[in-house]
Amino acid sequence: MVIPNAELSNSQVENWSYQSRRGRIDIPVLVDHRSDPVLVTEVLLRAVYMEKAVLIDPAPKVVFKGFGEVGLNFELWIWVDPIDRGAAVKSAMNFLIEYYFRQHAIKIAYRQGDSWLLGNDSARDMASVQTARSQSLEATPSFPTPPLREMLLGLRYFKDFDEIELRGLIELGYRKHLGNGEILVNQGKYHQAFCVVLEGSITNNGFTSRRT
Repeated sequence: MVIPNAELSNSQVENWSYQSRRGRIDIPVLVDHRSDPVLVTEVLLRAVYMEKAVLIDPAPKVVFKGFGEVGLNFELWIWVDPIDRGAAVKSAMNFLIEYYFRQHAIKIAYRQGDSWLLGNDSARDMASVQTARSQSLEATPSFPTPPLREMLLGLRYFKDFDEIELRGLIELGYRKHLGNGEILVNQGKYHQAFCVVLEGSITNNGFTSRRT
């Protein structure tokens, strides 16, 4: 990007990487018009927290950019350090997003403007590939836990939340799975945070929940 000197001297410039190698990656995601925006948000954030290279602070964010001709336009904002790893992290994120979208039957939208002229043999081969792909997607096991929205609505604190309020709540944090005896958080580590126990119980010495 070339910025004229006049812009640098007369306008405010935001520098994300001054004295730092940290940088933001924007990942565009286009889903089918019939997709549930709240579920898309949850699944994208779920994918983010599965990739250890993504920073938790600044927190990742899902942006609903608008309604496109072929689908709903989302963008996932994530931060990495160093930004030199951006290409590898973006590739890893694309694999995770595709995987979790299949788990929740969220369809990625695509344009259908391209066409190919195929002979009979080629057409049969293409049909075989498409059939095998469809069978593979149908055989994909369901997600091991119900959507976070459903679990939150099961708690009396959130049972009256509407779709917008639930999406805002989901964006505040992320789901974490802990085994018996694992520690969720040490005292004094977080000052402006809270934990919602979706399944399990808390003890004085640790956390016994299987899902939080």
